[in-house]
Amino acid sequence: SIAFTAQVLFLDHFGQHAKSERLSLVQFMVTGAVGLVAGGILEGGSRLYQEDTLRALCAVWTFQWGLPSVVVVCTVMAFHLMNQNQPQLPASTAGVIYCTEPVFATMFSILLGAEVLRLNLMLGGGLILVAIVWVNWPARARPEKVLSS
Repeated sequence: SIAFTAQVLFLDHFGQHAKSERLSLVQFMVTGAVGLVAGGILEGGSRLYQEDTLRALCAVWTFQWGLPSVVVVCTVMAFHLMNQNQPQLPASTAGVIYCTEPVFATMFSILLGAEVLRLNLMLGGGLILVAIVWVNWPARARPEKVLSS
């Protein structure tokens, strides 16, 4: 969450002058490199890259289609749209909108059959969507305070 907050604030400050395509490309290259190194260094990481582990993962349907679709839709497309459009919003509004990530990830997971729709998922997702509507609701005229003399 600290890194994500830093990214939102970074985009708020520098996003006006950066090309979103270049920013997205650099972002994914750095994140990919850090992820590969961390995956190899952390406990069990060396086992993750072994041939038998990769073969076992690739034999599972939800991994075969789930991982590439989550990478493309939920990461590449979402982050590029974020890099392109967030500089037009205040950082606080953007932060609330980004809370939709778990809602869409869960919906995607349900559609792929990796998750089951439950009441707590619907309530949590509903609360997130209500917060987004609340933050983005057009400003209403507020009644003026009457000052007594």
